Amino acid sequence: MRIHEKSQVGVISGFVTAIRDYLKRCSAIRDLRRMSDLQIADIGIERGRIPELVDGLMAHRSRQAHRSQ
Repeated sequence: MRIHEKSQVGVISGFVTAIRDYLKRCSAIRDLRRMSDLQIADIGIERGRIPELVDGLMAHRSRQAHRSQ
């Protein structure tokens, strides 16, 4: 495989990863927003902070994954 082809594979792989992460984020936010106020409060989440919480958890998992490589 030539260098140019390798860089294209890297770009495509990065693009696919970004789409996958975006879909996971949307799914997590949707699932949490579907929960009742009582369920949300029971797990210690403020409804207005759901996107922030999901983003923080995804960033944490991403850092852990990079450390284990």
